[in-house]
Amino acid sequence: MSNKISCLMVSGPGLTNPMRSKLYQIARDMLLEGKSHKSFKTKLMEGLVTTENKFGGMGAIFGNICEADVDTDEFDKKTTVKFIISKPYATNEQIEDGRWMSMEEYLEEQENFYKSHPAAKAHLN
Repeated sequence: MSNKISCLMVSGPGLTNPMRSKLYQIARDMLLEGKSHKSFKTKLMEGLVTTENKFGGMGAIFGNICEADVDTDEFDKKTTVKFIISKPYATNEQIEDGRWMSMEEYLEEQENFYKSHPAAKAHLN
C-alpha cells in the first residue's frame, strides 16, 4: 500500500510535492504524539495542522482526518487543505513523492493487494 496523502479538499494555491510530503510527516508525527494540533515552520512553508481525531473516509479510503492552514513564500495566498492520513505509522523513507493519491490509484492498489493475498484469492475464486 502507498503512503500518499488522500486529499479531501484544497482551498487556495496547490502545494508542491515536497510540501505535501512534509505535511504528511508533520500530521503523522502529530497523530503519533497524540496531539490535536501542531504548529510548524520549515524552509518550504509554515502553518498549523489540526485534527479532531475523527476517523473518516472518501469512497474506499479511510483514516484520520486532518486539516492544515499553510503559508508559503511561493504564493501570496494561504492554502487550507483537508486530508486523510491512512497510514500514520509510515516512516519518512516510506512516504512517497507527496502527490495526492487519486481514488483510482487507491482502488487499483486495493485490487492488486487482494489479488495477491492468499485468503482473498481463495474468496475471489
